Amino acid sequence: NRARRLRVGDGIMLKRGAQPPQRAALAWVGDDYGSFVFANGRGERAANMTLQELAMQLRRGSVPVLDRTDLPAMDRALYSALYRMHDDIGRQALHDPLTGLVNRKKFEAMIERRLIEAGQDGDAHAVAVLRFDGIAELAGRAGEAAANSLLRKLAEHIGGRLGEGATLARLDDSMFGLLLDRVSPEGARPVAEDLLALVEKVRVRYKDERFSISGNIGLAPLDA
Repeated sequence: NRARRLRVGDGIMLKRGAQPPQRAALAWVGDDYGSFVFANGRGERAANMTLQELAMQLRRGSVPVLDRTDLPAMDRALYSALYRMHDDIGRQALHDPLTGLVNRKKFEAMIERRLIEAGQDGDAHAVAVLRFDGIAELAGRAGEAAANSLLRKLAEHIGGRLGEGATLARLDDSMFGLLLDRVSPEGARPVAEDLLALVEKVRVRYKDERFSISGNIGLAPLDA
């Protein structure tokens, strides 16, 4: 838990045998805490640890965590830059560049995690797949720009309708995914029907012509 609470930019003091202690900062955290990469004050890699290795080092006290106020100003600036870079790269890797929604990779990882949690605590969740009919036709008649504009509108309108505990993802060119936390399939059905009605109201204008689409949605439980 101590290792998982570390954030990019947090400083540590690496102690390795007879070598002088080296100040470093967390520069990268892999998917699902698979790896932790630390950089020195020059931005070079200083250490790479698994979650278990880092936890052991923290328990032994061989990598004490530093208070950020104790770091020199230059180090704080470098670690802030590393944090921004990590945040930017992480967002690009896990989000759809067109709509800003989470992408298939992150969505599938979230589903895996919910299944594990459901087996542990008994909570029920629901997952939905929303497929749009007419995106390809729109792209063929009005071009990719018009189709992209419609997809962005769909993401904006659907995302604006969802409340807390709901995650919308773009899965492919004409399909969105929806994860509803702590909702039974019965409770998710009205949400799905509401979204279908909303989809049919979304319009995009291209060269004085208005285009609309329809959709269909499938629901499945995520439980133990």
